Amino acid sequence: MTNRLKIAVLAAAIMIIAASPAQAQPEFCTFFDSSTTFDGKPVPVGSIIEAFDSNGVSIGKDTVLAVGKYGFLSTYGDDSNTPGIDEGADPGELISFTINGRAATVDSGDATWIEKAIKKVSLSATSTLIAVSGVSYPGDTLVGFNYWVRVRVGVRNVGDGLDYYGISAVTTKGWTIVPQADFVYAEPNDTVFIYFDVFVPLWPGDPPADLVSYSVFSYLDTSKHVDSSLTITPSITVGIDDEIDGILPSRFVLEQNYPNPFNPTTNIAYTLPLRTDVQLQIYDILGREIESIDLGNQGAGEYIYQFDGSLLPSGVYFYRMLTETHSESKKMMLVK
Repeated sequence: MTNRLKIAVLAAAIMIIAASPAQAQPEFCTFFDSSTTFDGKPVPVGSIIEAFDSNGVSIGKDTVLAVGKYGFLSTYGDDSNTPGIDEGADPGELISFTINGRAATVDSGDATWIEKAIKKVSLSATSTLIAVSGVSYPGDTLVGFNYWVRVRVGVRNVGDGLDYYGISAVTTKGWTIVPQADFVYAEPNDTVFIYFDVFVPLWPGDPPADLVSYSVFSYLDTSKHVDSSLTITPSITVGIDDEIDGILPSRFVLEQNYPNPFNPTTNIAYTLPLRTDVQLQIYDILGREIESIDLGNQGAGEYIYQFDGSLLPSGVYFYRMLTETHSESKKMMLVK
């Protein structure tokens, strides 16, 4: 190829690139605060702060990791390349917030959306009803010696907004108990299951049976709880389940995808504490389900699923891992 021809080809390539529409990169406005309250008290750990544009589109969500504090909460701007579709906020648009599903008041700070700004905005919200009712109580259990047994309790959120639960348990003989470590969230009228694991020792004493008392409580108001008990009796006639090899993973865990941002594949790691059916759901920023992947029936253990976003446009997505007793969502960003 002559130098003149090489120059002509290079010039044509530059013209093609210049003529191609520039791909808009997602823009963010970040909010934070250290004095946010819920029901007049510093917002508790585990609370969900969610942001919305003026059309009610969810543009960001954050979980409180320290009492009274949230952030940094990144909120997304609208994509100028998709006119007619509202994926986020426009510059100068007033942002609204919820705390645990209840409308929040902006007590101080500027809640208008500005690209690349970091804003301190103090919020407060109140509830009219926090309540939990029991739905499914485990019965007395016969297990083997030197054996971990999982006790699952079903409860329903009968309050006026998002709630989340923990569980505590004790045995009369002091057997080892490991409660579920992560928060279990429930929207109003949702039924969820929460568990604890009990280790039955090789020599449980005489008599061998033990009474286990437990309490499922709301983290938003710990005075709201469901209490019950059951008897666990070890027996030499009960074999060890083939899934049990030492101590089971104590809780369901959904990790942040990596790499993130990604192009076009990313890894989604998760841990299952017991055998269950598993489904992975992908949503766009408008909350529309765009893909549902049946991962089948999987035993307790750690897994990694590689998600391929080759057929999707750049943008923010949410992935949701759903099992028979638990679900959790996280956000990820595809940048091509």
